[in-house]
Amino acid sequence: MKQTLLSLTVLLLAQGAAFIPTAVSAADDPLPVFIFAGGSNMSGGRSKLEDLPKELKGEQANALVFDGTQWLQVSPEKVNKRGFGSEVSFAASMSQKLKRQIGIIKHSSHGTSLDTVWSPATPDSLYWELIRKVEAARKVRPIQIIGLIMVQGSGDSKDPKKAEVYAANLQAFIQAARKDLQTPNLLFADK
Repeated sequence: MKQTLLSLTVLLLAQGAAFIPTAVSAADDPLPVFIFAGGSNMSGGRSKLEDLPKELKGEQANALVFDGTQWLQVSPEKVNKRGFGSEVSFAASMSQKLKRQIGIIKHSSHGTSLDTVWSPATPDSLYWELIRKVEAARKVRPIQIIGLIMVQGSGDSKDPKKAEVYAANLQAFIQAARKDLQTPNLLFADK
């Protein structure tokens, strides 16, 4: 997971550098935001606070997480009620590399599949919950969506029919997210 996070950070910085304002900005400048979405591995339900390095155990001054109603400083206790995942170390690394405050919007759940639970074609799916969460975040302060990091697929891989259409479902998800998030150049990473 650590190598994946490092690779993802390098990819986002290489491809997204032109989209990310790097100077420390005033409160009304858009906050660069990274979305974290997916299933149980994204939720981090098995994560243990004692396993984190000391510098990641507390609040991060240069990283915010949207809890559905407000922006809070990133800390393992605040990112998700069921646990924390790679967003904690990603936030610390990305805010340091960009030399500015960043935002995280996380939406995850255990036992999900892309073909139904995350499907943009299903009106009450986690996909639409995520879109509403992003819309709520935009109402609180100006944001600029930079990328979406998704950890999803183990649920789909258990069913041969779902596994067979996973690539097509993922492509549909990415296209819908770019449209519905109003971010045609949205960077996307899937693990």
